[in-house]
Amino acid sequence: MVARRNSILAFVGWALAGAVGALGLLTLVLPGLLAAVVVGTVPLVLFFRLREPYAASGVIAGGSLPLFYVAWLNRQGPGEYCHALSGGGQECTDMWSPWPWAALGVVLIGAGVAVYVVARTHGWGAQAVPR
Repeated sequence: MVARRNSILAFVGWALAGAVGALGLLTLVLPGLLAAVVVGTVPLVLFFRLREPYAASGVIAGGSLPLFYVAWLNRQGPGEYCHALSGGGQECTDMWSPWPWAALGVVLIGAGVAVYVVARTHGWGAQAVPR
């Protein structure tokens, strides 16, 4: 049971690294975010690489977080969305359809979990694991 919990923890850690990395790549304006990815990934690599080599597939699933965020921001779309301002008047914004973003996010999560399950089931990467 402890091995399974460590494996899930490793997958979640890699998913967080993937989410922050994808967000950092999308917002190249924030170099500190990319530095945080590098600093945060070092312990993942050192601690989990030998114990849970297939958990790195969490990076694929983590890449879905920015996609879900864009889908959430465009939840009123597609088309023009207007809302009233507190001082009177209104503000309008063009929105994209959220569905392609959400669908791609679901695909990335599914792919990450599928790679993890298949790799763990078939023992891919387990040759380097001292047991």
